[in-house]
Amino acid sequence: MTGLKLFDHLGRPVTLGPLLGKGGEGAVFEIANNPELAAKLYDPPKPPNYEGKLRAMIALARKELCDVAAWPTATLHERPGGPLRGLVMRKIKGFKDIHFLYSPAHRKVTFPDKDWRFLVHTAMNCAAAFDTIHASGVVIADVNFGNVLVSSQGLVALVDCDSYQVQPSGQSFLCDVGIDLFTPPELQGLKSFRGVVRTPNHDRFGLAVLIFYLLFMNRHPYAGHYLGQGDMSINQSIAEHRFAFGRFAKNYLMKPPPQAPTLEFVSNDIANLFELAFSSGSMKPNARPTPRQWVTALKSFKDTLRTSCSDPGHLHGSHQASCPWCGLMGQNAPNFFVSVAYSRNAAGAGGAGFVLAVVWARIDAVPRPNVSYARPKVPTPIVSPWPNGIGRVMLPMPLPPGALRSPPTGPGIPQKPGLPAILTSPPSPLFIEIGRPTREREKVKRTSSQVAIGVSAICSGLAIVLLLGFGAVFGLAGKTGTGAVLALLALGPLGILVGFGAWWLVQESHRKQLERQSNLEYDTDLFALQAKADQKLAIWKGKLAEKQATARERYRQEVSVWENQIAGIQEVARFRYDREVIQWKGLVNGMQVEAQRRRSAMDDAKARLDVAEQEWKAASARFVADFDTKKDHLRQLRDRHEVLGRQYVAERQSLQSRVKETQLTQHLQKAFISDHDISDIARGRKAALSSYGIETAYDISEEKVYEVPGFGAVYTARLLEWRRTIESEFKYDAAAGVPVQQQQALDSKYSQERQRIEMTLLSGEAELKAVVTRSNAHLAQQFEAIKSLVSRLGQSKAEVGMIPPGV
Repeated sequence: MTGLKLFDHLGRPVTLGPLLGKGGEGAVFEIANNPELAAKLYDPPKPPNYEGKLRAMIALARKELCDVAAWPTATLHERPGGPLRGLVMRKIKGFKDIHFLYSPAHRKVTFPDKDWRFLVHTAMNCAAAFDTIHASGVVIADVNFGNVLVSSQGLVALVDCDSYQVQPSGQSFLCDVGIDLFTPPELQGLKSFRGVVRTPNHDRFGLAVLIFYLLFMNRHPYAGHYLGQGDMSINQSIAEHRFAFGRFAKNYLMKPPPQAPTLEFVSNDIANLFELAFSSGSMKPNARPTPRQWVTALKSFKDTLRTSCSDPGHLHGSHQASCPWCGLMGQNAPNFFVSVAYSRNAAGAGGAGFVLAVVWARIDAVPRPNVSYARPKVPTPIVSPWPNGIGRVMLPMPLPPGALRSPPTGPGIPQKPGLPAILTSPPSPLFIEIGRPTREREKVKRTSSQVAIGVSAICSGLAIVLLLGFGAVFGLAGKTGTGAVLALLALGPLGILVGFGAWWLVQESHRKQLERQSNLEYDTDLFALQAKADQKLAIWKGKLAEKQATARERYRQEVSVWENQIAGIQEVARFRYDREVIQWKGLVNGMQVEAQRRRSAMDDAKARLDVAEQEWKAASARFVADFDTKKDHLRQLRDRHEVLGRQYVAERQSLQSRVKETQLTQHLQKAFISDHDISDIARGRKAALSSYGIETAYDISEEKVYEVPGFGAVYTARLLEWRRTIESEFKYDAAAGVPVQQQQALDSKYSQERQRIEMTLLSGEAELKAVVTRSNAHLAQQFEAIKSLVSRLGQSKAEVGMIPPGV
């Protein structure tokens, strides 16, 4: 149809150019003289009302829509105003189907130099394109990998836009088609989409699936391992919200397929968006993440991507300390980005000008960090004076003044009044002469007979004494008889003594009675005289008592006056003394506080110095260990560099001996399952295979296929039969030798490792010097801090030495 002349809806002529391609709805042609546009002709023709939908879309055409989609800009007719034949749209040049990017097998061929950052960038652009479509009030509806194209710069273009759902001014132009792999749970199971109104929330499910495909190496989010009984198709898994990679997958009896990335590979924000997009609550209106939310989360994640291993294709987020892709390879997973390293490293020998011996001599000449330590000397301290001019002697507590003693003493203290003499030395009692009685006192004499009786009694007593004395003498002399006689003879005088004694007493009693009777008047006169004397003495004593009472009262008053004087003096003295004691206590307390401050300062300085020295030792050990570790690593790389040449020769010889095998491998790897019609293997089963890393004929083996849920003996046999068919089409070319790709892979492998080693060794000297420089700078800074602390400790010790004893 090249050269066919048509007309657009405005009647302007449009001439078709060469054919660009054919599809299920017709063919696409270039437009002559306009390389930016293309023409799509429908075959079979669309119904008459379809032109109204295209006219509505043309009315929406704006630059932002045409930048992200092959948006209709005009309708085509065989004649002006005639029946609809097709449409005019933006020509998409240099773009590939998006599955060529997210499929690891396709990516090695179509996008060999693209790493994970590129996939994240493409996912962000894909979300941005959806955001532009939705901002125009349009719903894509039929979201699928065939309607999304990507360029080598990661730009996204949406195609087949004439199938989109548009609803201008009350009209509804719906989309009657859809692919079950991108259909949300609420629409799963429908036999037809005819009459179904789609929403942006439905598109958001398809967008989340596309982004998951891009980030998770062609894995479908619902294609996992079912832990229950029987098979679980992807369609049923979607309908039942069995997100195989989700945090709650076990609750739905699901787990991810083996050797696949997990949600830990992406940021928390992106993982949460996937959980939100695929949760059971996502069916509520506007519940799924918007395209704008995806753009924000993906951009933030892309900015954190870095590499921490030797493979330049292995990028990961900053939230992961080590390379997760290397971790997957440790689980026998393939290197999903192996082609990145091949494309970025030229084949052939290592860099010119690199001499290992010279480089290592420079590395070996770098000295280890100097970590010798000696505590700095204490400088002469400048001792702070003790506060308030106090010397090194503890102040004595002030003594109470004399006024407070008992009795009070001291200058100005009045003497206590003394007792009057009348009280301390009263006069001797008054001597009163009583006079003599009118009569003299008479005395009755003893009679001569009384005297004779008394003499006789005395003589009898002497006789008794003599007789008894002689009797005792004779008795002691052994003459008891004579002694007894003498004792008996003593009885006679004894009787005389008793008789005369009694008679003398009777006469003496009679004499005294006569004497009393004769002196009765004398005694009466003497008593009267004594009574007068006693009366005079009593009067004298009464006057003396009155004088003493008066003196005592006057003394009490004088003492009271004195006591008041003393109380006043003591009050003043006590006030002054209390004030002195308070001042003394304040001074002593200040001394104690100052002493405690100085001791605490010394303890703190000592503790800080100990910590600083420990930190210095730890830092020095760390720098030495860092230096030694780096140098050991460099030494290992040096040893590895020396054996790389021998290993390369051995592997090249091995590769040449397996030329036919490698050509067959290459042939099988070019046969993509998605590009072939295989009996009983429909689109859903192909998606399940790709989720388990089976994308080409080379990936097919009985063991690997049996691991895919739902693939029993029948489907495995179909795939094995197809692989054998592909193998039968292989033709060995002996002249071709080792395939260029295999040779480049081998060269790139060794070139990559050799260049990595050489770059590391070339930077080794600078890295070791950097460690030494950091060590010297850091330890010097710490040493300055230690010097300051040593000075501080010496100063505080000197100040503690100024504390008086006892404080």
